[in-house]
Amino acid sequence: MAKRAEIDEETEPRLQLDAFLPFELAVIANRISQMIGNLISSSFDLQVPDWRILVTLDRYGPLPPNEVAEKTAMDKARVSRAQRRLSDLKLVSTADDPEDGRRKVLSLEALGHEVCREIIPEALEKERQLLNCLTPAEEVAFRSILAKLHTYTEGITFEDT
Repeated sequence: MAKRAEIDEETEPRLQLDAFLPFELAVIANRISQMIGNLISSSFDLQVPDWRILVTLDRYGPLPPNEVAEKTAMDKARVSRAQRRLSDLKLVSTADDPEDGRRKVLSLEALGHEVCREIIPEALEKERQLLNCLTPAEEVAFRSILAKLHTYTEGITFEDT
């Protein structure tokens, strides 16, 4: 086994992963996603991509799959798989786009609306429980910072890195 080279931390700093912002955000996002995922899988037999599509269509109305992918930050293949599952469950339907016959649009079926009416209050309650650790002023500041980071990262491309 090769001997590990000594690192001079003054000239070659080491990364403290648990204090590295991208890692911290990923850990928190994964924990929250698991919390929501447990809620929707145990109560509604859905997966996280399924519920993201449902609540997106509930919020915005019928959308082409590529717009669903953009709004949910999921790749098109994941949206396609979830859309097929939701169609099989009679929660979402696919139809020709009335404005562009070459495109398809996804729409909530009546059962999809019913599921959203059940999921949304429970998801909001989980969010409330999560945010209970913050003061009202901290929540306002946190949401402001998230909005700023969201806007900033929308413009970042791989070429920028």
